[in-house]
Amino acid sequence: MFTFPKPKTASDALRQAKVAERARTLFSDGSYYWYDCGNGFYGVAKKSFDVIPDTTYTVVLMPAVSCSCPDFREHLDFCKHTVALWDALEAMDEEEQIERIEREAASCELETTGCDRYAEF
Repeated sequence: MFTFPKPKTASDALRQAKVAERARTLFSDGSYYWYDCGNGFYGVAKKSFDVIPDTTYTVVLMPAVSCSCPDFREHLDFCKHTVALWDALEAMDEEEQIERIEREAASCELETTGCDRYAEF
């Protein structure tokens, strides 16, 4: 599980609770999905269910957590995308992670994934 920093205020604690709540079901409800872009970069995307492209955010978990979404850029600590991805990867065993990386590498090129290595964090 993602470890939140100790909240400094009641407002911080409330934000953590809301982020944790949304992150818990982010991928399971089918509206979001994630993919590995390689070299520690991940894409977390919200399905548009329309003719417009899916909204995609670039997430980095190591060496420091970052996301290109507006919430992360405002608070600079965590967001529902980083928490949900962290927990999803942690839930996978090592063999599953290797298989997923190999599948992603074989099925797509980095340029077509929507990951932006130069996203503003």
